[in-house]
Amino acid sequence: MAGDILTALIVTLQELDAWEQSMQSTVSGPLFWSSPASATSPGTVQTTKSCIWFPSLSMATALTYLWAFRAVCFSQVAQVLSFDQALASRTDWIWTCLDISGTQNCREKALAFHTMICQSIPFFMQDKMKFYGAASVTLPLMVTQTVLFS
Repeated sequence: MAGDILTALIVTLQELDAWEQSMQSTVSGPLFWSSPASATSPGTVQTTKSCIWFPSLSMATALTYLWAFRAVCFSQVAQVLSFDQALASRTDWIWTCLDISGTQNCREKALAFHTMICQSIPFFMQDKMKFYGAASVTLPLMVTQTVLFS
């Protein structure tokens, strides 16, 4: 049972990788890039050193959903392996498929995707995005909030 779940998660992550590669083939530049965080007003705390910027709102939406799904998958891989030690001892193929070194690295990957979602919020909150920006990132942000504040 745990092995089937793990296999399904690995396949899902591989399909998400293929989806990202497919998106990359449709644009001539990068899918996203880092941009220095804008100056904050006095009395506010700046928690990120950089923001993530996108060529369009649709690309930003697609990528933040992609990152949320990847984060959930990596978190679940770590959880399955932490509960089934017998399965965890036979997982060399998983580390190769996912290009990671272990369960802790799964958790770190998930956290990295959640961080990328948070770093993308300034893009969505631009005045020119109006309501559409905030509405577009609701699900990825809810997934991130659930993980980070649970």
